[in-house]
Amino acid sequence: MGKLLTFIIGFIICAAMVVFWSGFDALLSSIRPDFAQPATPAETPPTTTESQIEKIKEWSGSDNMTTEIFTITEQPWAIGWANNPEVVSGTSIGYLQITVNDASTGLPISVAANTMAPKADQSNVYQEGTFYLTINAANTQWAVQVWARQ
Repeated sequence: MGKLLTFIIGFIICAAMVVFWSGFDALLSSIRPDFAQPATPAETPPTTTESQIEKIKEWSGSDNMTTEIFTITEQPWAIGWANNPEVVSGTSIGYLQITVNDASTGLPISVAANTMAPKADQSNVYQEGTFYLTINAANTQWAVQVWARQ
């Protein structure tokens, strides 16, 4: 009886994880910058006559992270993100906060995300330079992408 109960509980946990990740994949697929519509992710990156917009960095996880330093030479640039928090009794218990930091001073210049909602969005940054991101997360799966003109 004990092995059967263990098997049933394991099966239920596996099924719940499949449902959880399938929703997260849908959120990830919606991350694309759209500089014409600052707060709304587009299906594909827009084209420009000067240079092409490309994904230059990407991270994902479930814990806090400080990213490596990266350089942006042309503005605006975008941080696309997806948050898939754990839900208990219909209430989100996870959060995601993304801070853009100036690498030369270590000071924050922008908050790209601060949410408990299960969603994907973007934040545009109108500054050139060298940066890193501070990602604070708990009880969530997240993904972050940096898009810039190259």
